[in-house]
Amino acid sequence: MTIQDIINQLEELGAKLEAGRLGSEEVIEMADLSRDLYERLVVIRHKSYEDLIREERDAEVVEEPAAGPLDETLEPKTPPVSSEKEVITEAISEKEPEPNSDRDVEATGPVIPMGSAEISPNQISLIDSIEEIKRMEQSLNDKFQEKSEEKSLAQRLKQKPIEDLTSSIGINMKFRFITQLFNEDKAAFEVSVQKLNSFGSYIEADEYIQNTLSEQYGWNPKDPVVKELIDLAQRRYL
Repeated sequence: MTIQDIINQLEELGAKLEAGRLGSEEVIEMADLSRDLYERLVVIRHKSYEDLIREERDAEVVEEPAAGPLDETLEPKTPPVSSEKEVITEAISEKEPEPNSDRDVEATGPVIPMGSAEISPNQISLIDSIEEIKRMEQSLNDKFQEKSEEKSLAQRLKQKPIEDLTSSIGINMKFRFITQLFNEDKAAFEVSVQKLNSFGSYIEADEYIQNTLSEQYGWNPKDPVVKELIDLAQRRYL
C-alpha cells in the first residue's frame, strides 16, 4: 500500500468513527494503519536528516578557503590555531571517541558502539520511535484483551441457567416488569411468569412472548426491559 492509500483508508474509518459506526475490528484496523503510516513517516524523516547532514558537509568543503602562496623571504610563522571544530574533527579521525567526551557530544552527537558498527543520533531517534510504537501497540492490545475478558465473563454470568423464573426475579426487577410491561397489573404478571416457567422448551416460551404478550401489551422488542425478560426466559431453558 502507498502512503496515499493508507491515508484514504484512515479517512474512511475516521468518518465511520465520527458517525459512531466504527466496529471493534475496524478500530484495530485503524490502529494498524496509523502505526504503519507513522513508521513510514519516521523513516522518511530519518532519510531527510541524512540528506541535510550530507548537504551541510558538502557546503563546508566548498566554503573552506584555499591556502595562500608561501612567502619564502619571510621567517616561518607560527601555524594558525585551528578552530575548535577542526581540532575535534581531527581528533575523531585519529582516535576512537571516548563515550563520555563532552567535545565529541558537542561536535558529532552521542555515538553508541554496537559491535563493530556505530549508531548515529538520527538512527537512535528512529529506533526510539519504533520502540515507542511497539509499546503503544502492546498497550492497545492489552486493553482490547482486558475488555474482551471482561465481556466474556459478563456473557458467561448472563447466560448462567436458572431453574425457576419466579424465584430468580428479584423485588426490583419484579417491580420494573409490573410497572413497565404489564401496566401495573401484578396478577397478570404472575400468571405470565408461571406460563413462561412451565413450557417444555424455549421455542414455546418465545412464541408466547412474541405472539401473546407483545401483542397484548404493545411491547417494543428494542425496549431494554423487554430484552431483560426475554433473556430470563432463554436462561430458563438453557
